[in-house]
Amino acid sequence: MINLRVGALLVALVLQWGVPALGQEIADLKKRAEAGEVKAQVQLGTAYAAGDGVTPNGAEAVKWLRKAADHGDASGEYYLGEIYATGRGVPVDYAEALKWLRKAAEQGEPHAQSNLAAMYVQGLGVSKDDAEAARWMRKAADQGLAAGQFGLGSMYAHGRGVPQSANEAAVWYR
Repeated sequence: MINLRVGALLVALVLQWGVPALGQEIADLKKRAEAGEVKAQVQLGTAYAAGDGVTPNGAEAVKWLRKAADHGDASGEYYLGEIYATGRGVPVDYAEALKWLRKAAEQGEPHAQSNLAAMYVQGLGVSKDDAEAARWMRKAADQGLAAGQFGLGSMYAHGRGVPQSANEAAVWYR
């Protein structure tokens, strides 16, 4: 489930911030990031992760996202967790992914909540725990995240972490 999220990560980046222009805009973004602007740090980190206007560079992506995450930015925490979960430019590290996704999820970031649930379902960096997965999936679903709604519907359909219920599954599949 986590590997399927790489494409969603890239789409989310484009939808949230657009595609950064080359050259001067990247230089301006870097100046703002170096000056401590957290949103610019997230944008620059995700640009390095996706190779958007810059040569892809996992180390640079982690560097800038960690700066934002260290300031408690939920987006920075989420994207940093995703990089560690998918190994995009860095070695896969589920413990580090879990740490950052949990921080973002606890701040209410719905994508982080959904992906944290997926880690509990699969036992990635944590013991498998369907009840805990359902708890996080519900938080994402309650915020209207389609992946969270579908995931929670699937959990009800199969009785994973929640009582099996075709009716409840149908509610979340809609």
